[in-house]
Amino acid sequence: MARNADLHVEVRPVEITPTSEELFHRHKLRFKTGIPYSIYDFLSEEPATVPSDASEIAVYSDERLVAVSYFDEGEIATSGIYACFDTDLERRSLGTFTMLKEIEYSIATGREYYYPGFAYEGRSFYDYKKRFAALETFDWKGNWFPYVPTS
Repeated sequence: MARNADLHVEVRPVEITPTSEELFHRHKLRFKTGIPYSIYDFLSEEPATVPSDASEIAVYSDERLVAVSYFDEGEIATSGIYACFDTDLERRSLGTFTMLKEIEYSIATGREYYYPGFAYEGRSFYDYKKRFAALETFDWKGNWFPYVPTS
């Protein structure tokens, strides 16, 4: 958080703009496999309301959009959908930063739970999500278990 204290953060309903789409397309270049085609692989054409209410954390350095994350808003929980950032600013850990901002928002709006979104059991580009304490995993049979890191 301290590393990014100079950045301006806005929380608002999701709105895909040419600037956020450009950021998405620059961000996806960092992947070697599983490369998404479009932000609409993750969001609907009406992302602020379909299939549920959704918001975004937009992060600016001066006037320049440097990161954006999207999350669903439920009655008692929020759930991360996707995040992208300017890869020239990788040292800032903007994926983690936007997760922290989503958690702050969840607490401020009285949500009981925050779901960071999907991560893989094995190593992947989603491993930054596994650096938090008190994580749980879902077995897709209705059960939650404490997350135990693998070596």
